[in-house]
Amino acid sequence: MYYNPRILTLITVFSIILYLFFSISCKRNTDVSHPNIIFLLTDDQRWDALGCMGNQVLKTPNIDKLASEGILFENAFVTTSICCTSRASIFSGQYARRHGINDFVTDFSREALMETYPVILHNYGYRTGFIGKFGVGDHMPDTVFDFWRGVPGQPVYEHID
Repeated sequence: MYYNPRILTLITVFSIILYLFFSISCKRNTDVSHPNIIFLLTDDQRWDALGCMGNQVLKTPNIDKLASEGILFENAFVTTSICCTSRASIFSGQYARRHGINDFVTDFSREALMETYPVILHNYGYRTGFIGKFGVGDHMPDTVFDFWRGVPGQPVYEHID
């Protein structure tokens, strides 16, 4: 069954919202100096594809509310438009030439994975998790997260009646 790309984007956004709800907002550490962190990442959309970014046609009230109560990056750029490479850069904070993820099958090395922001936050006492498209490599790093519902590569979303 064919799905409209907008529907797939909404499913991705919803998956990421769930990921972030379970990931870092549920901490093992009770120290109140550790803020809750929710990171939302969507695929394949223009900068203005959300209401909070000025779009008058698309209605995104829940994301708009999150943006108004948190931090909205209004001047962000990717180093590459290839989603796997871009995701690896986001996870690692490194350019592609440094992290070496240039295709859909290359995994983070174990050492590189241990330097990604979810693992670093986990090591500082945060409860971390992931829901949705991981998009880096063929082997999912499910053992480094407290909660895992990630899918590899380019997932196929199916309608279930």
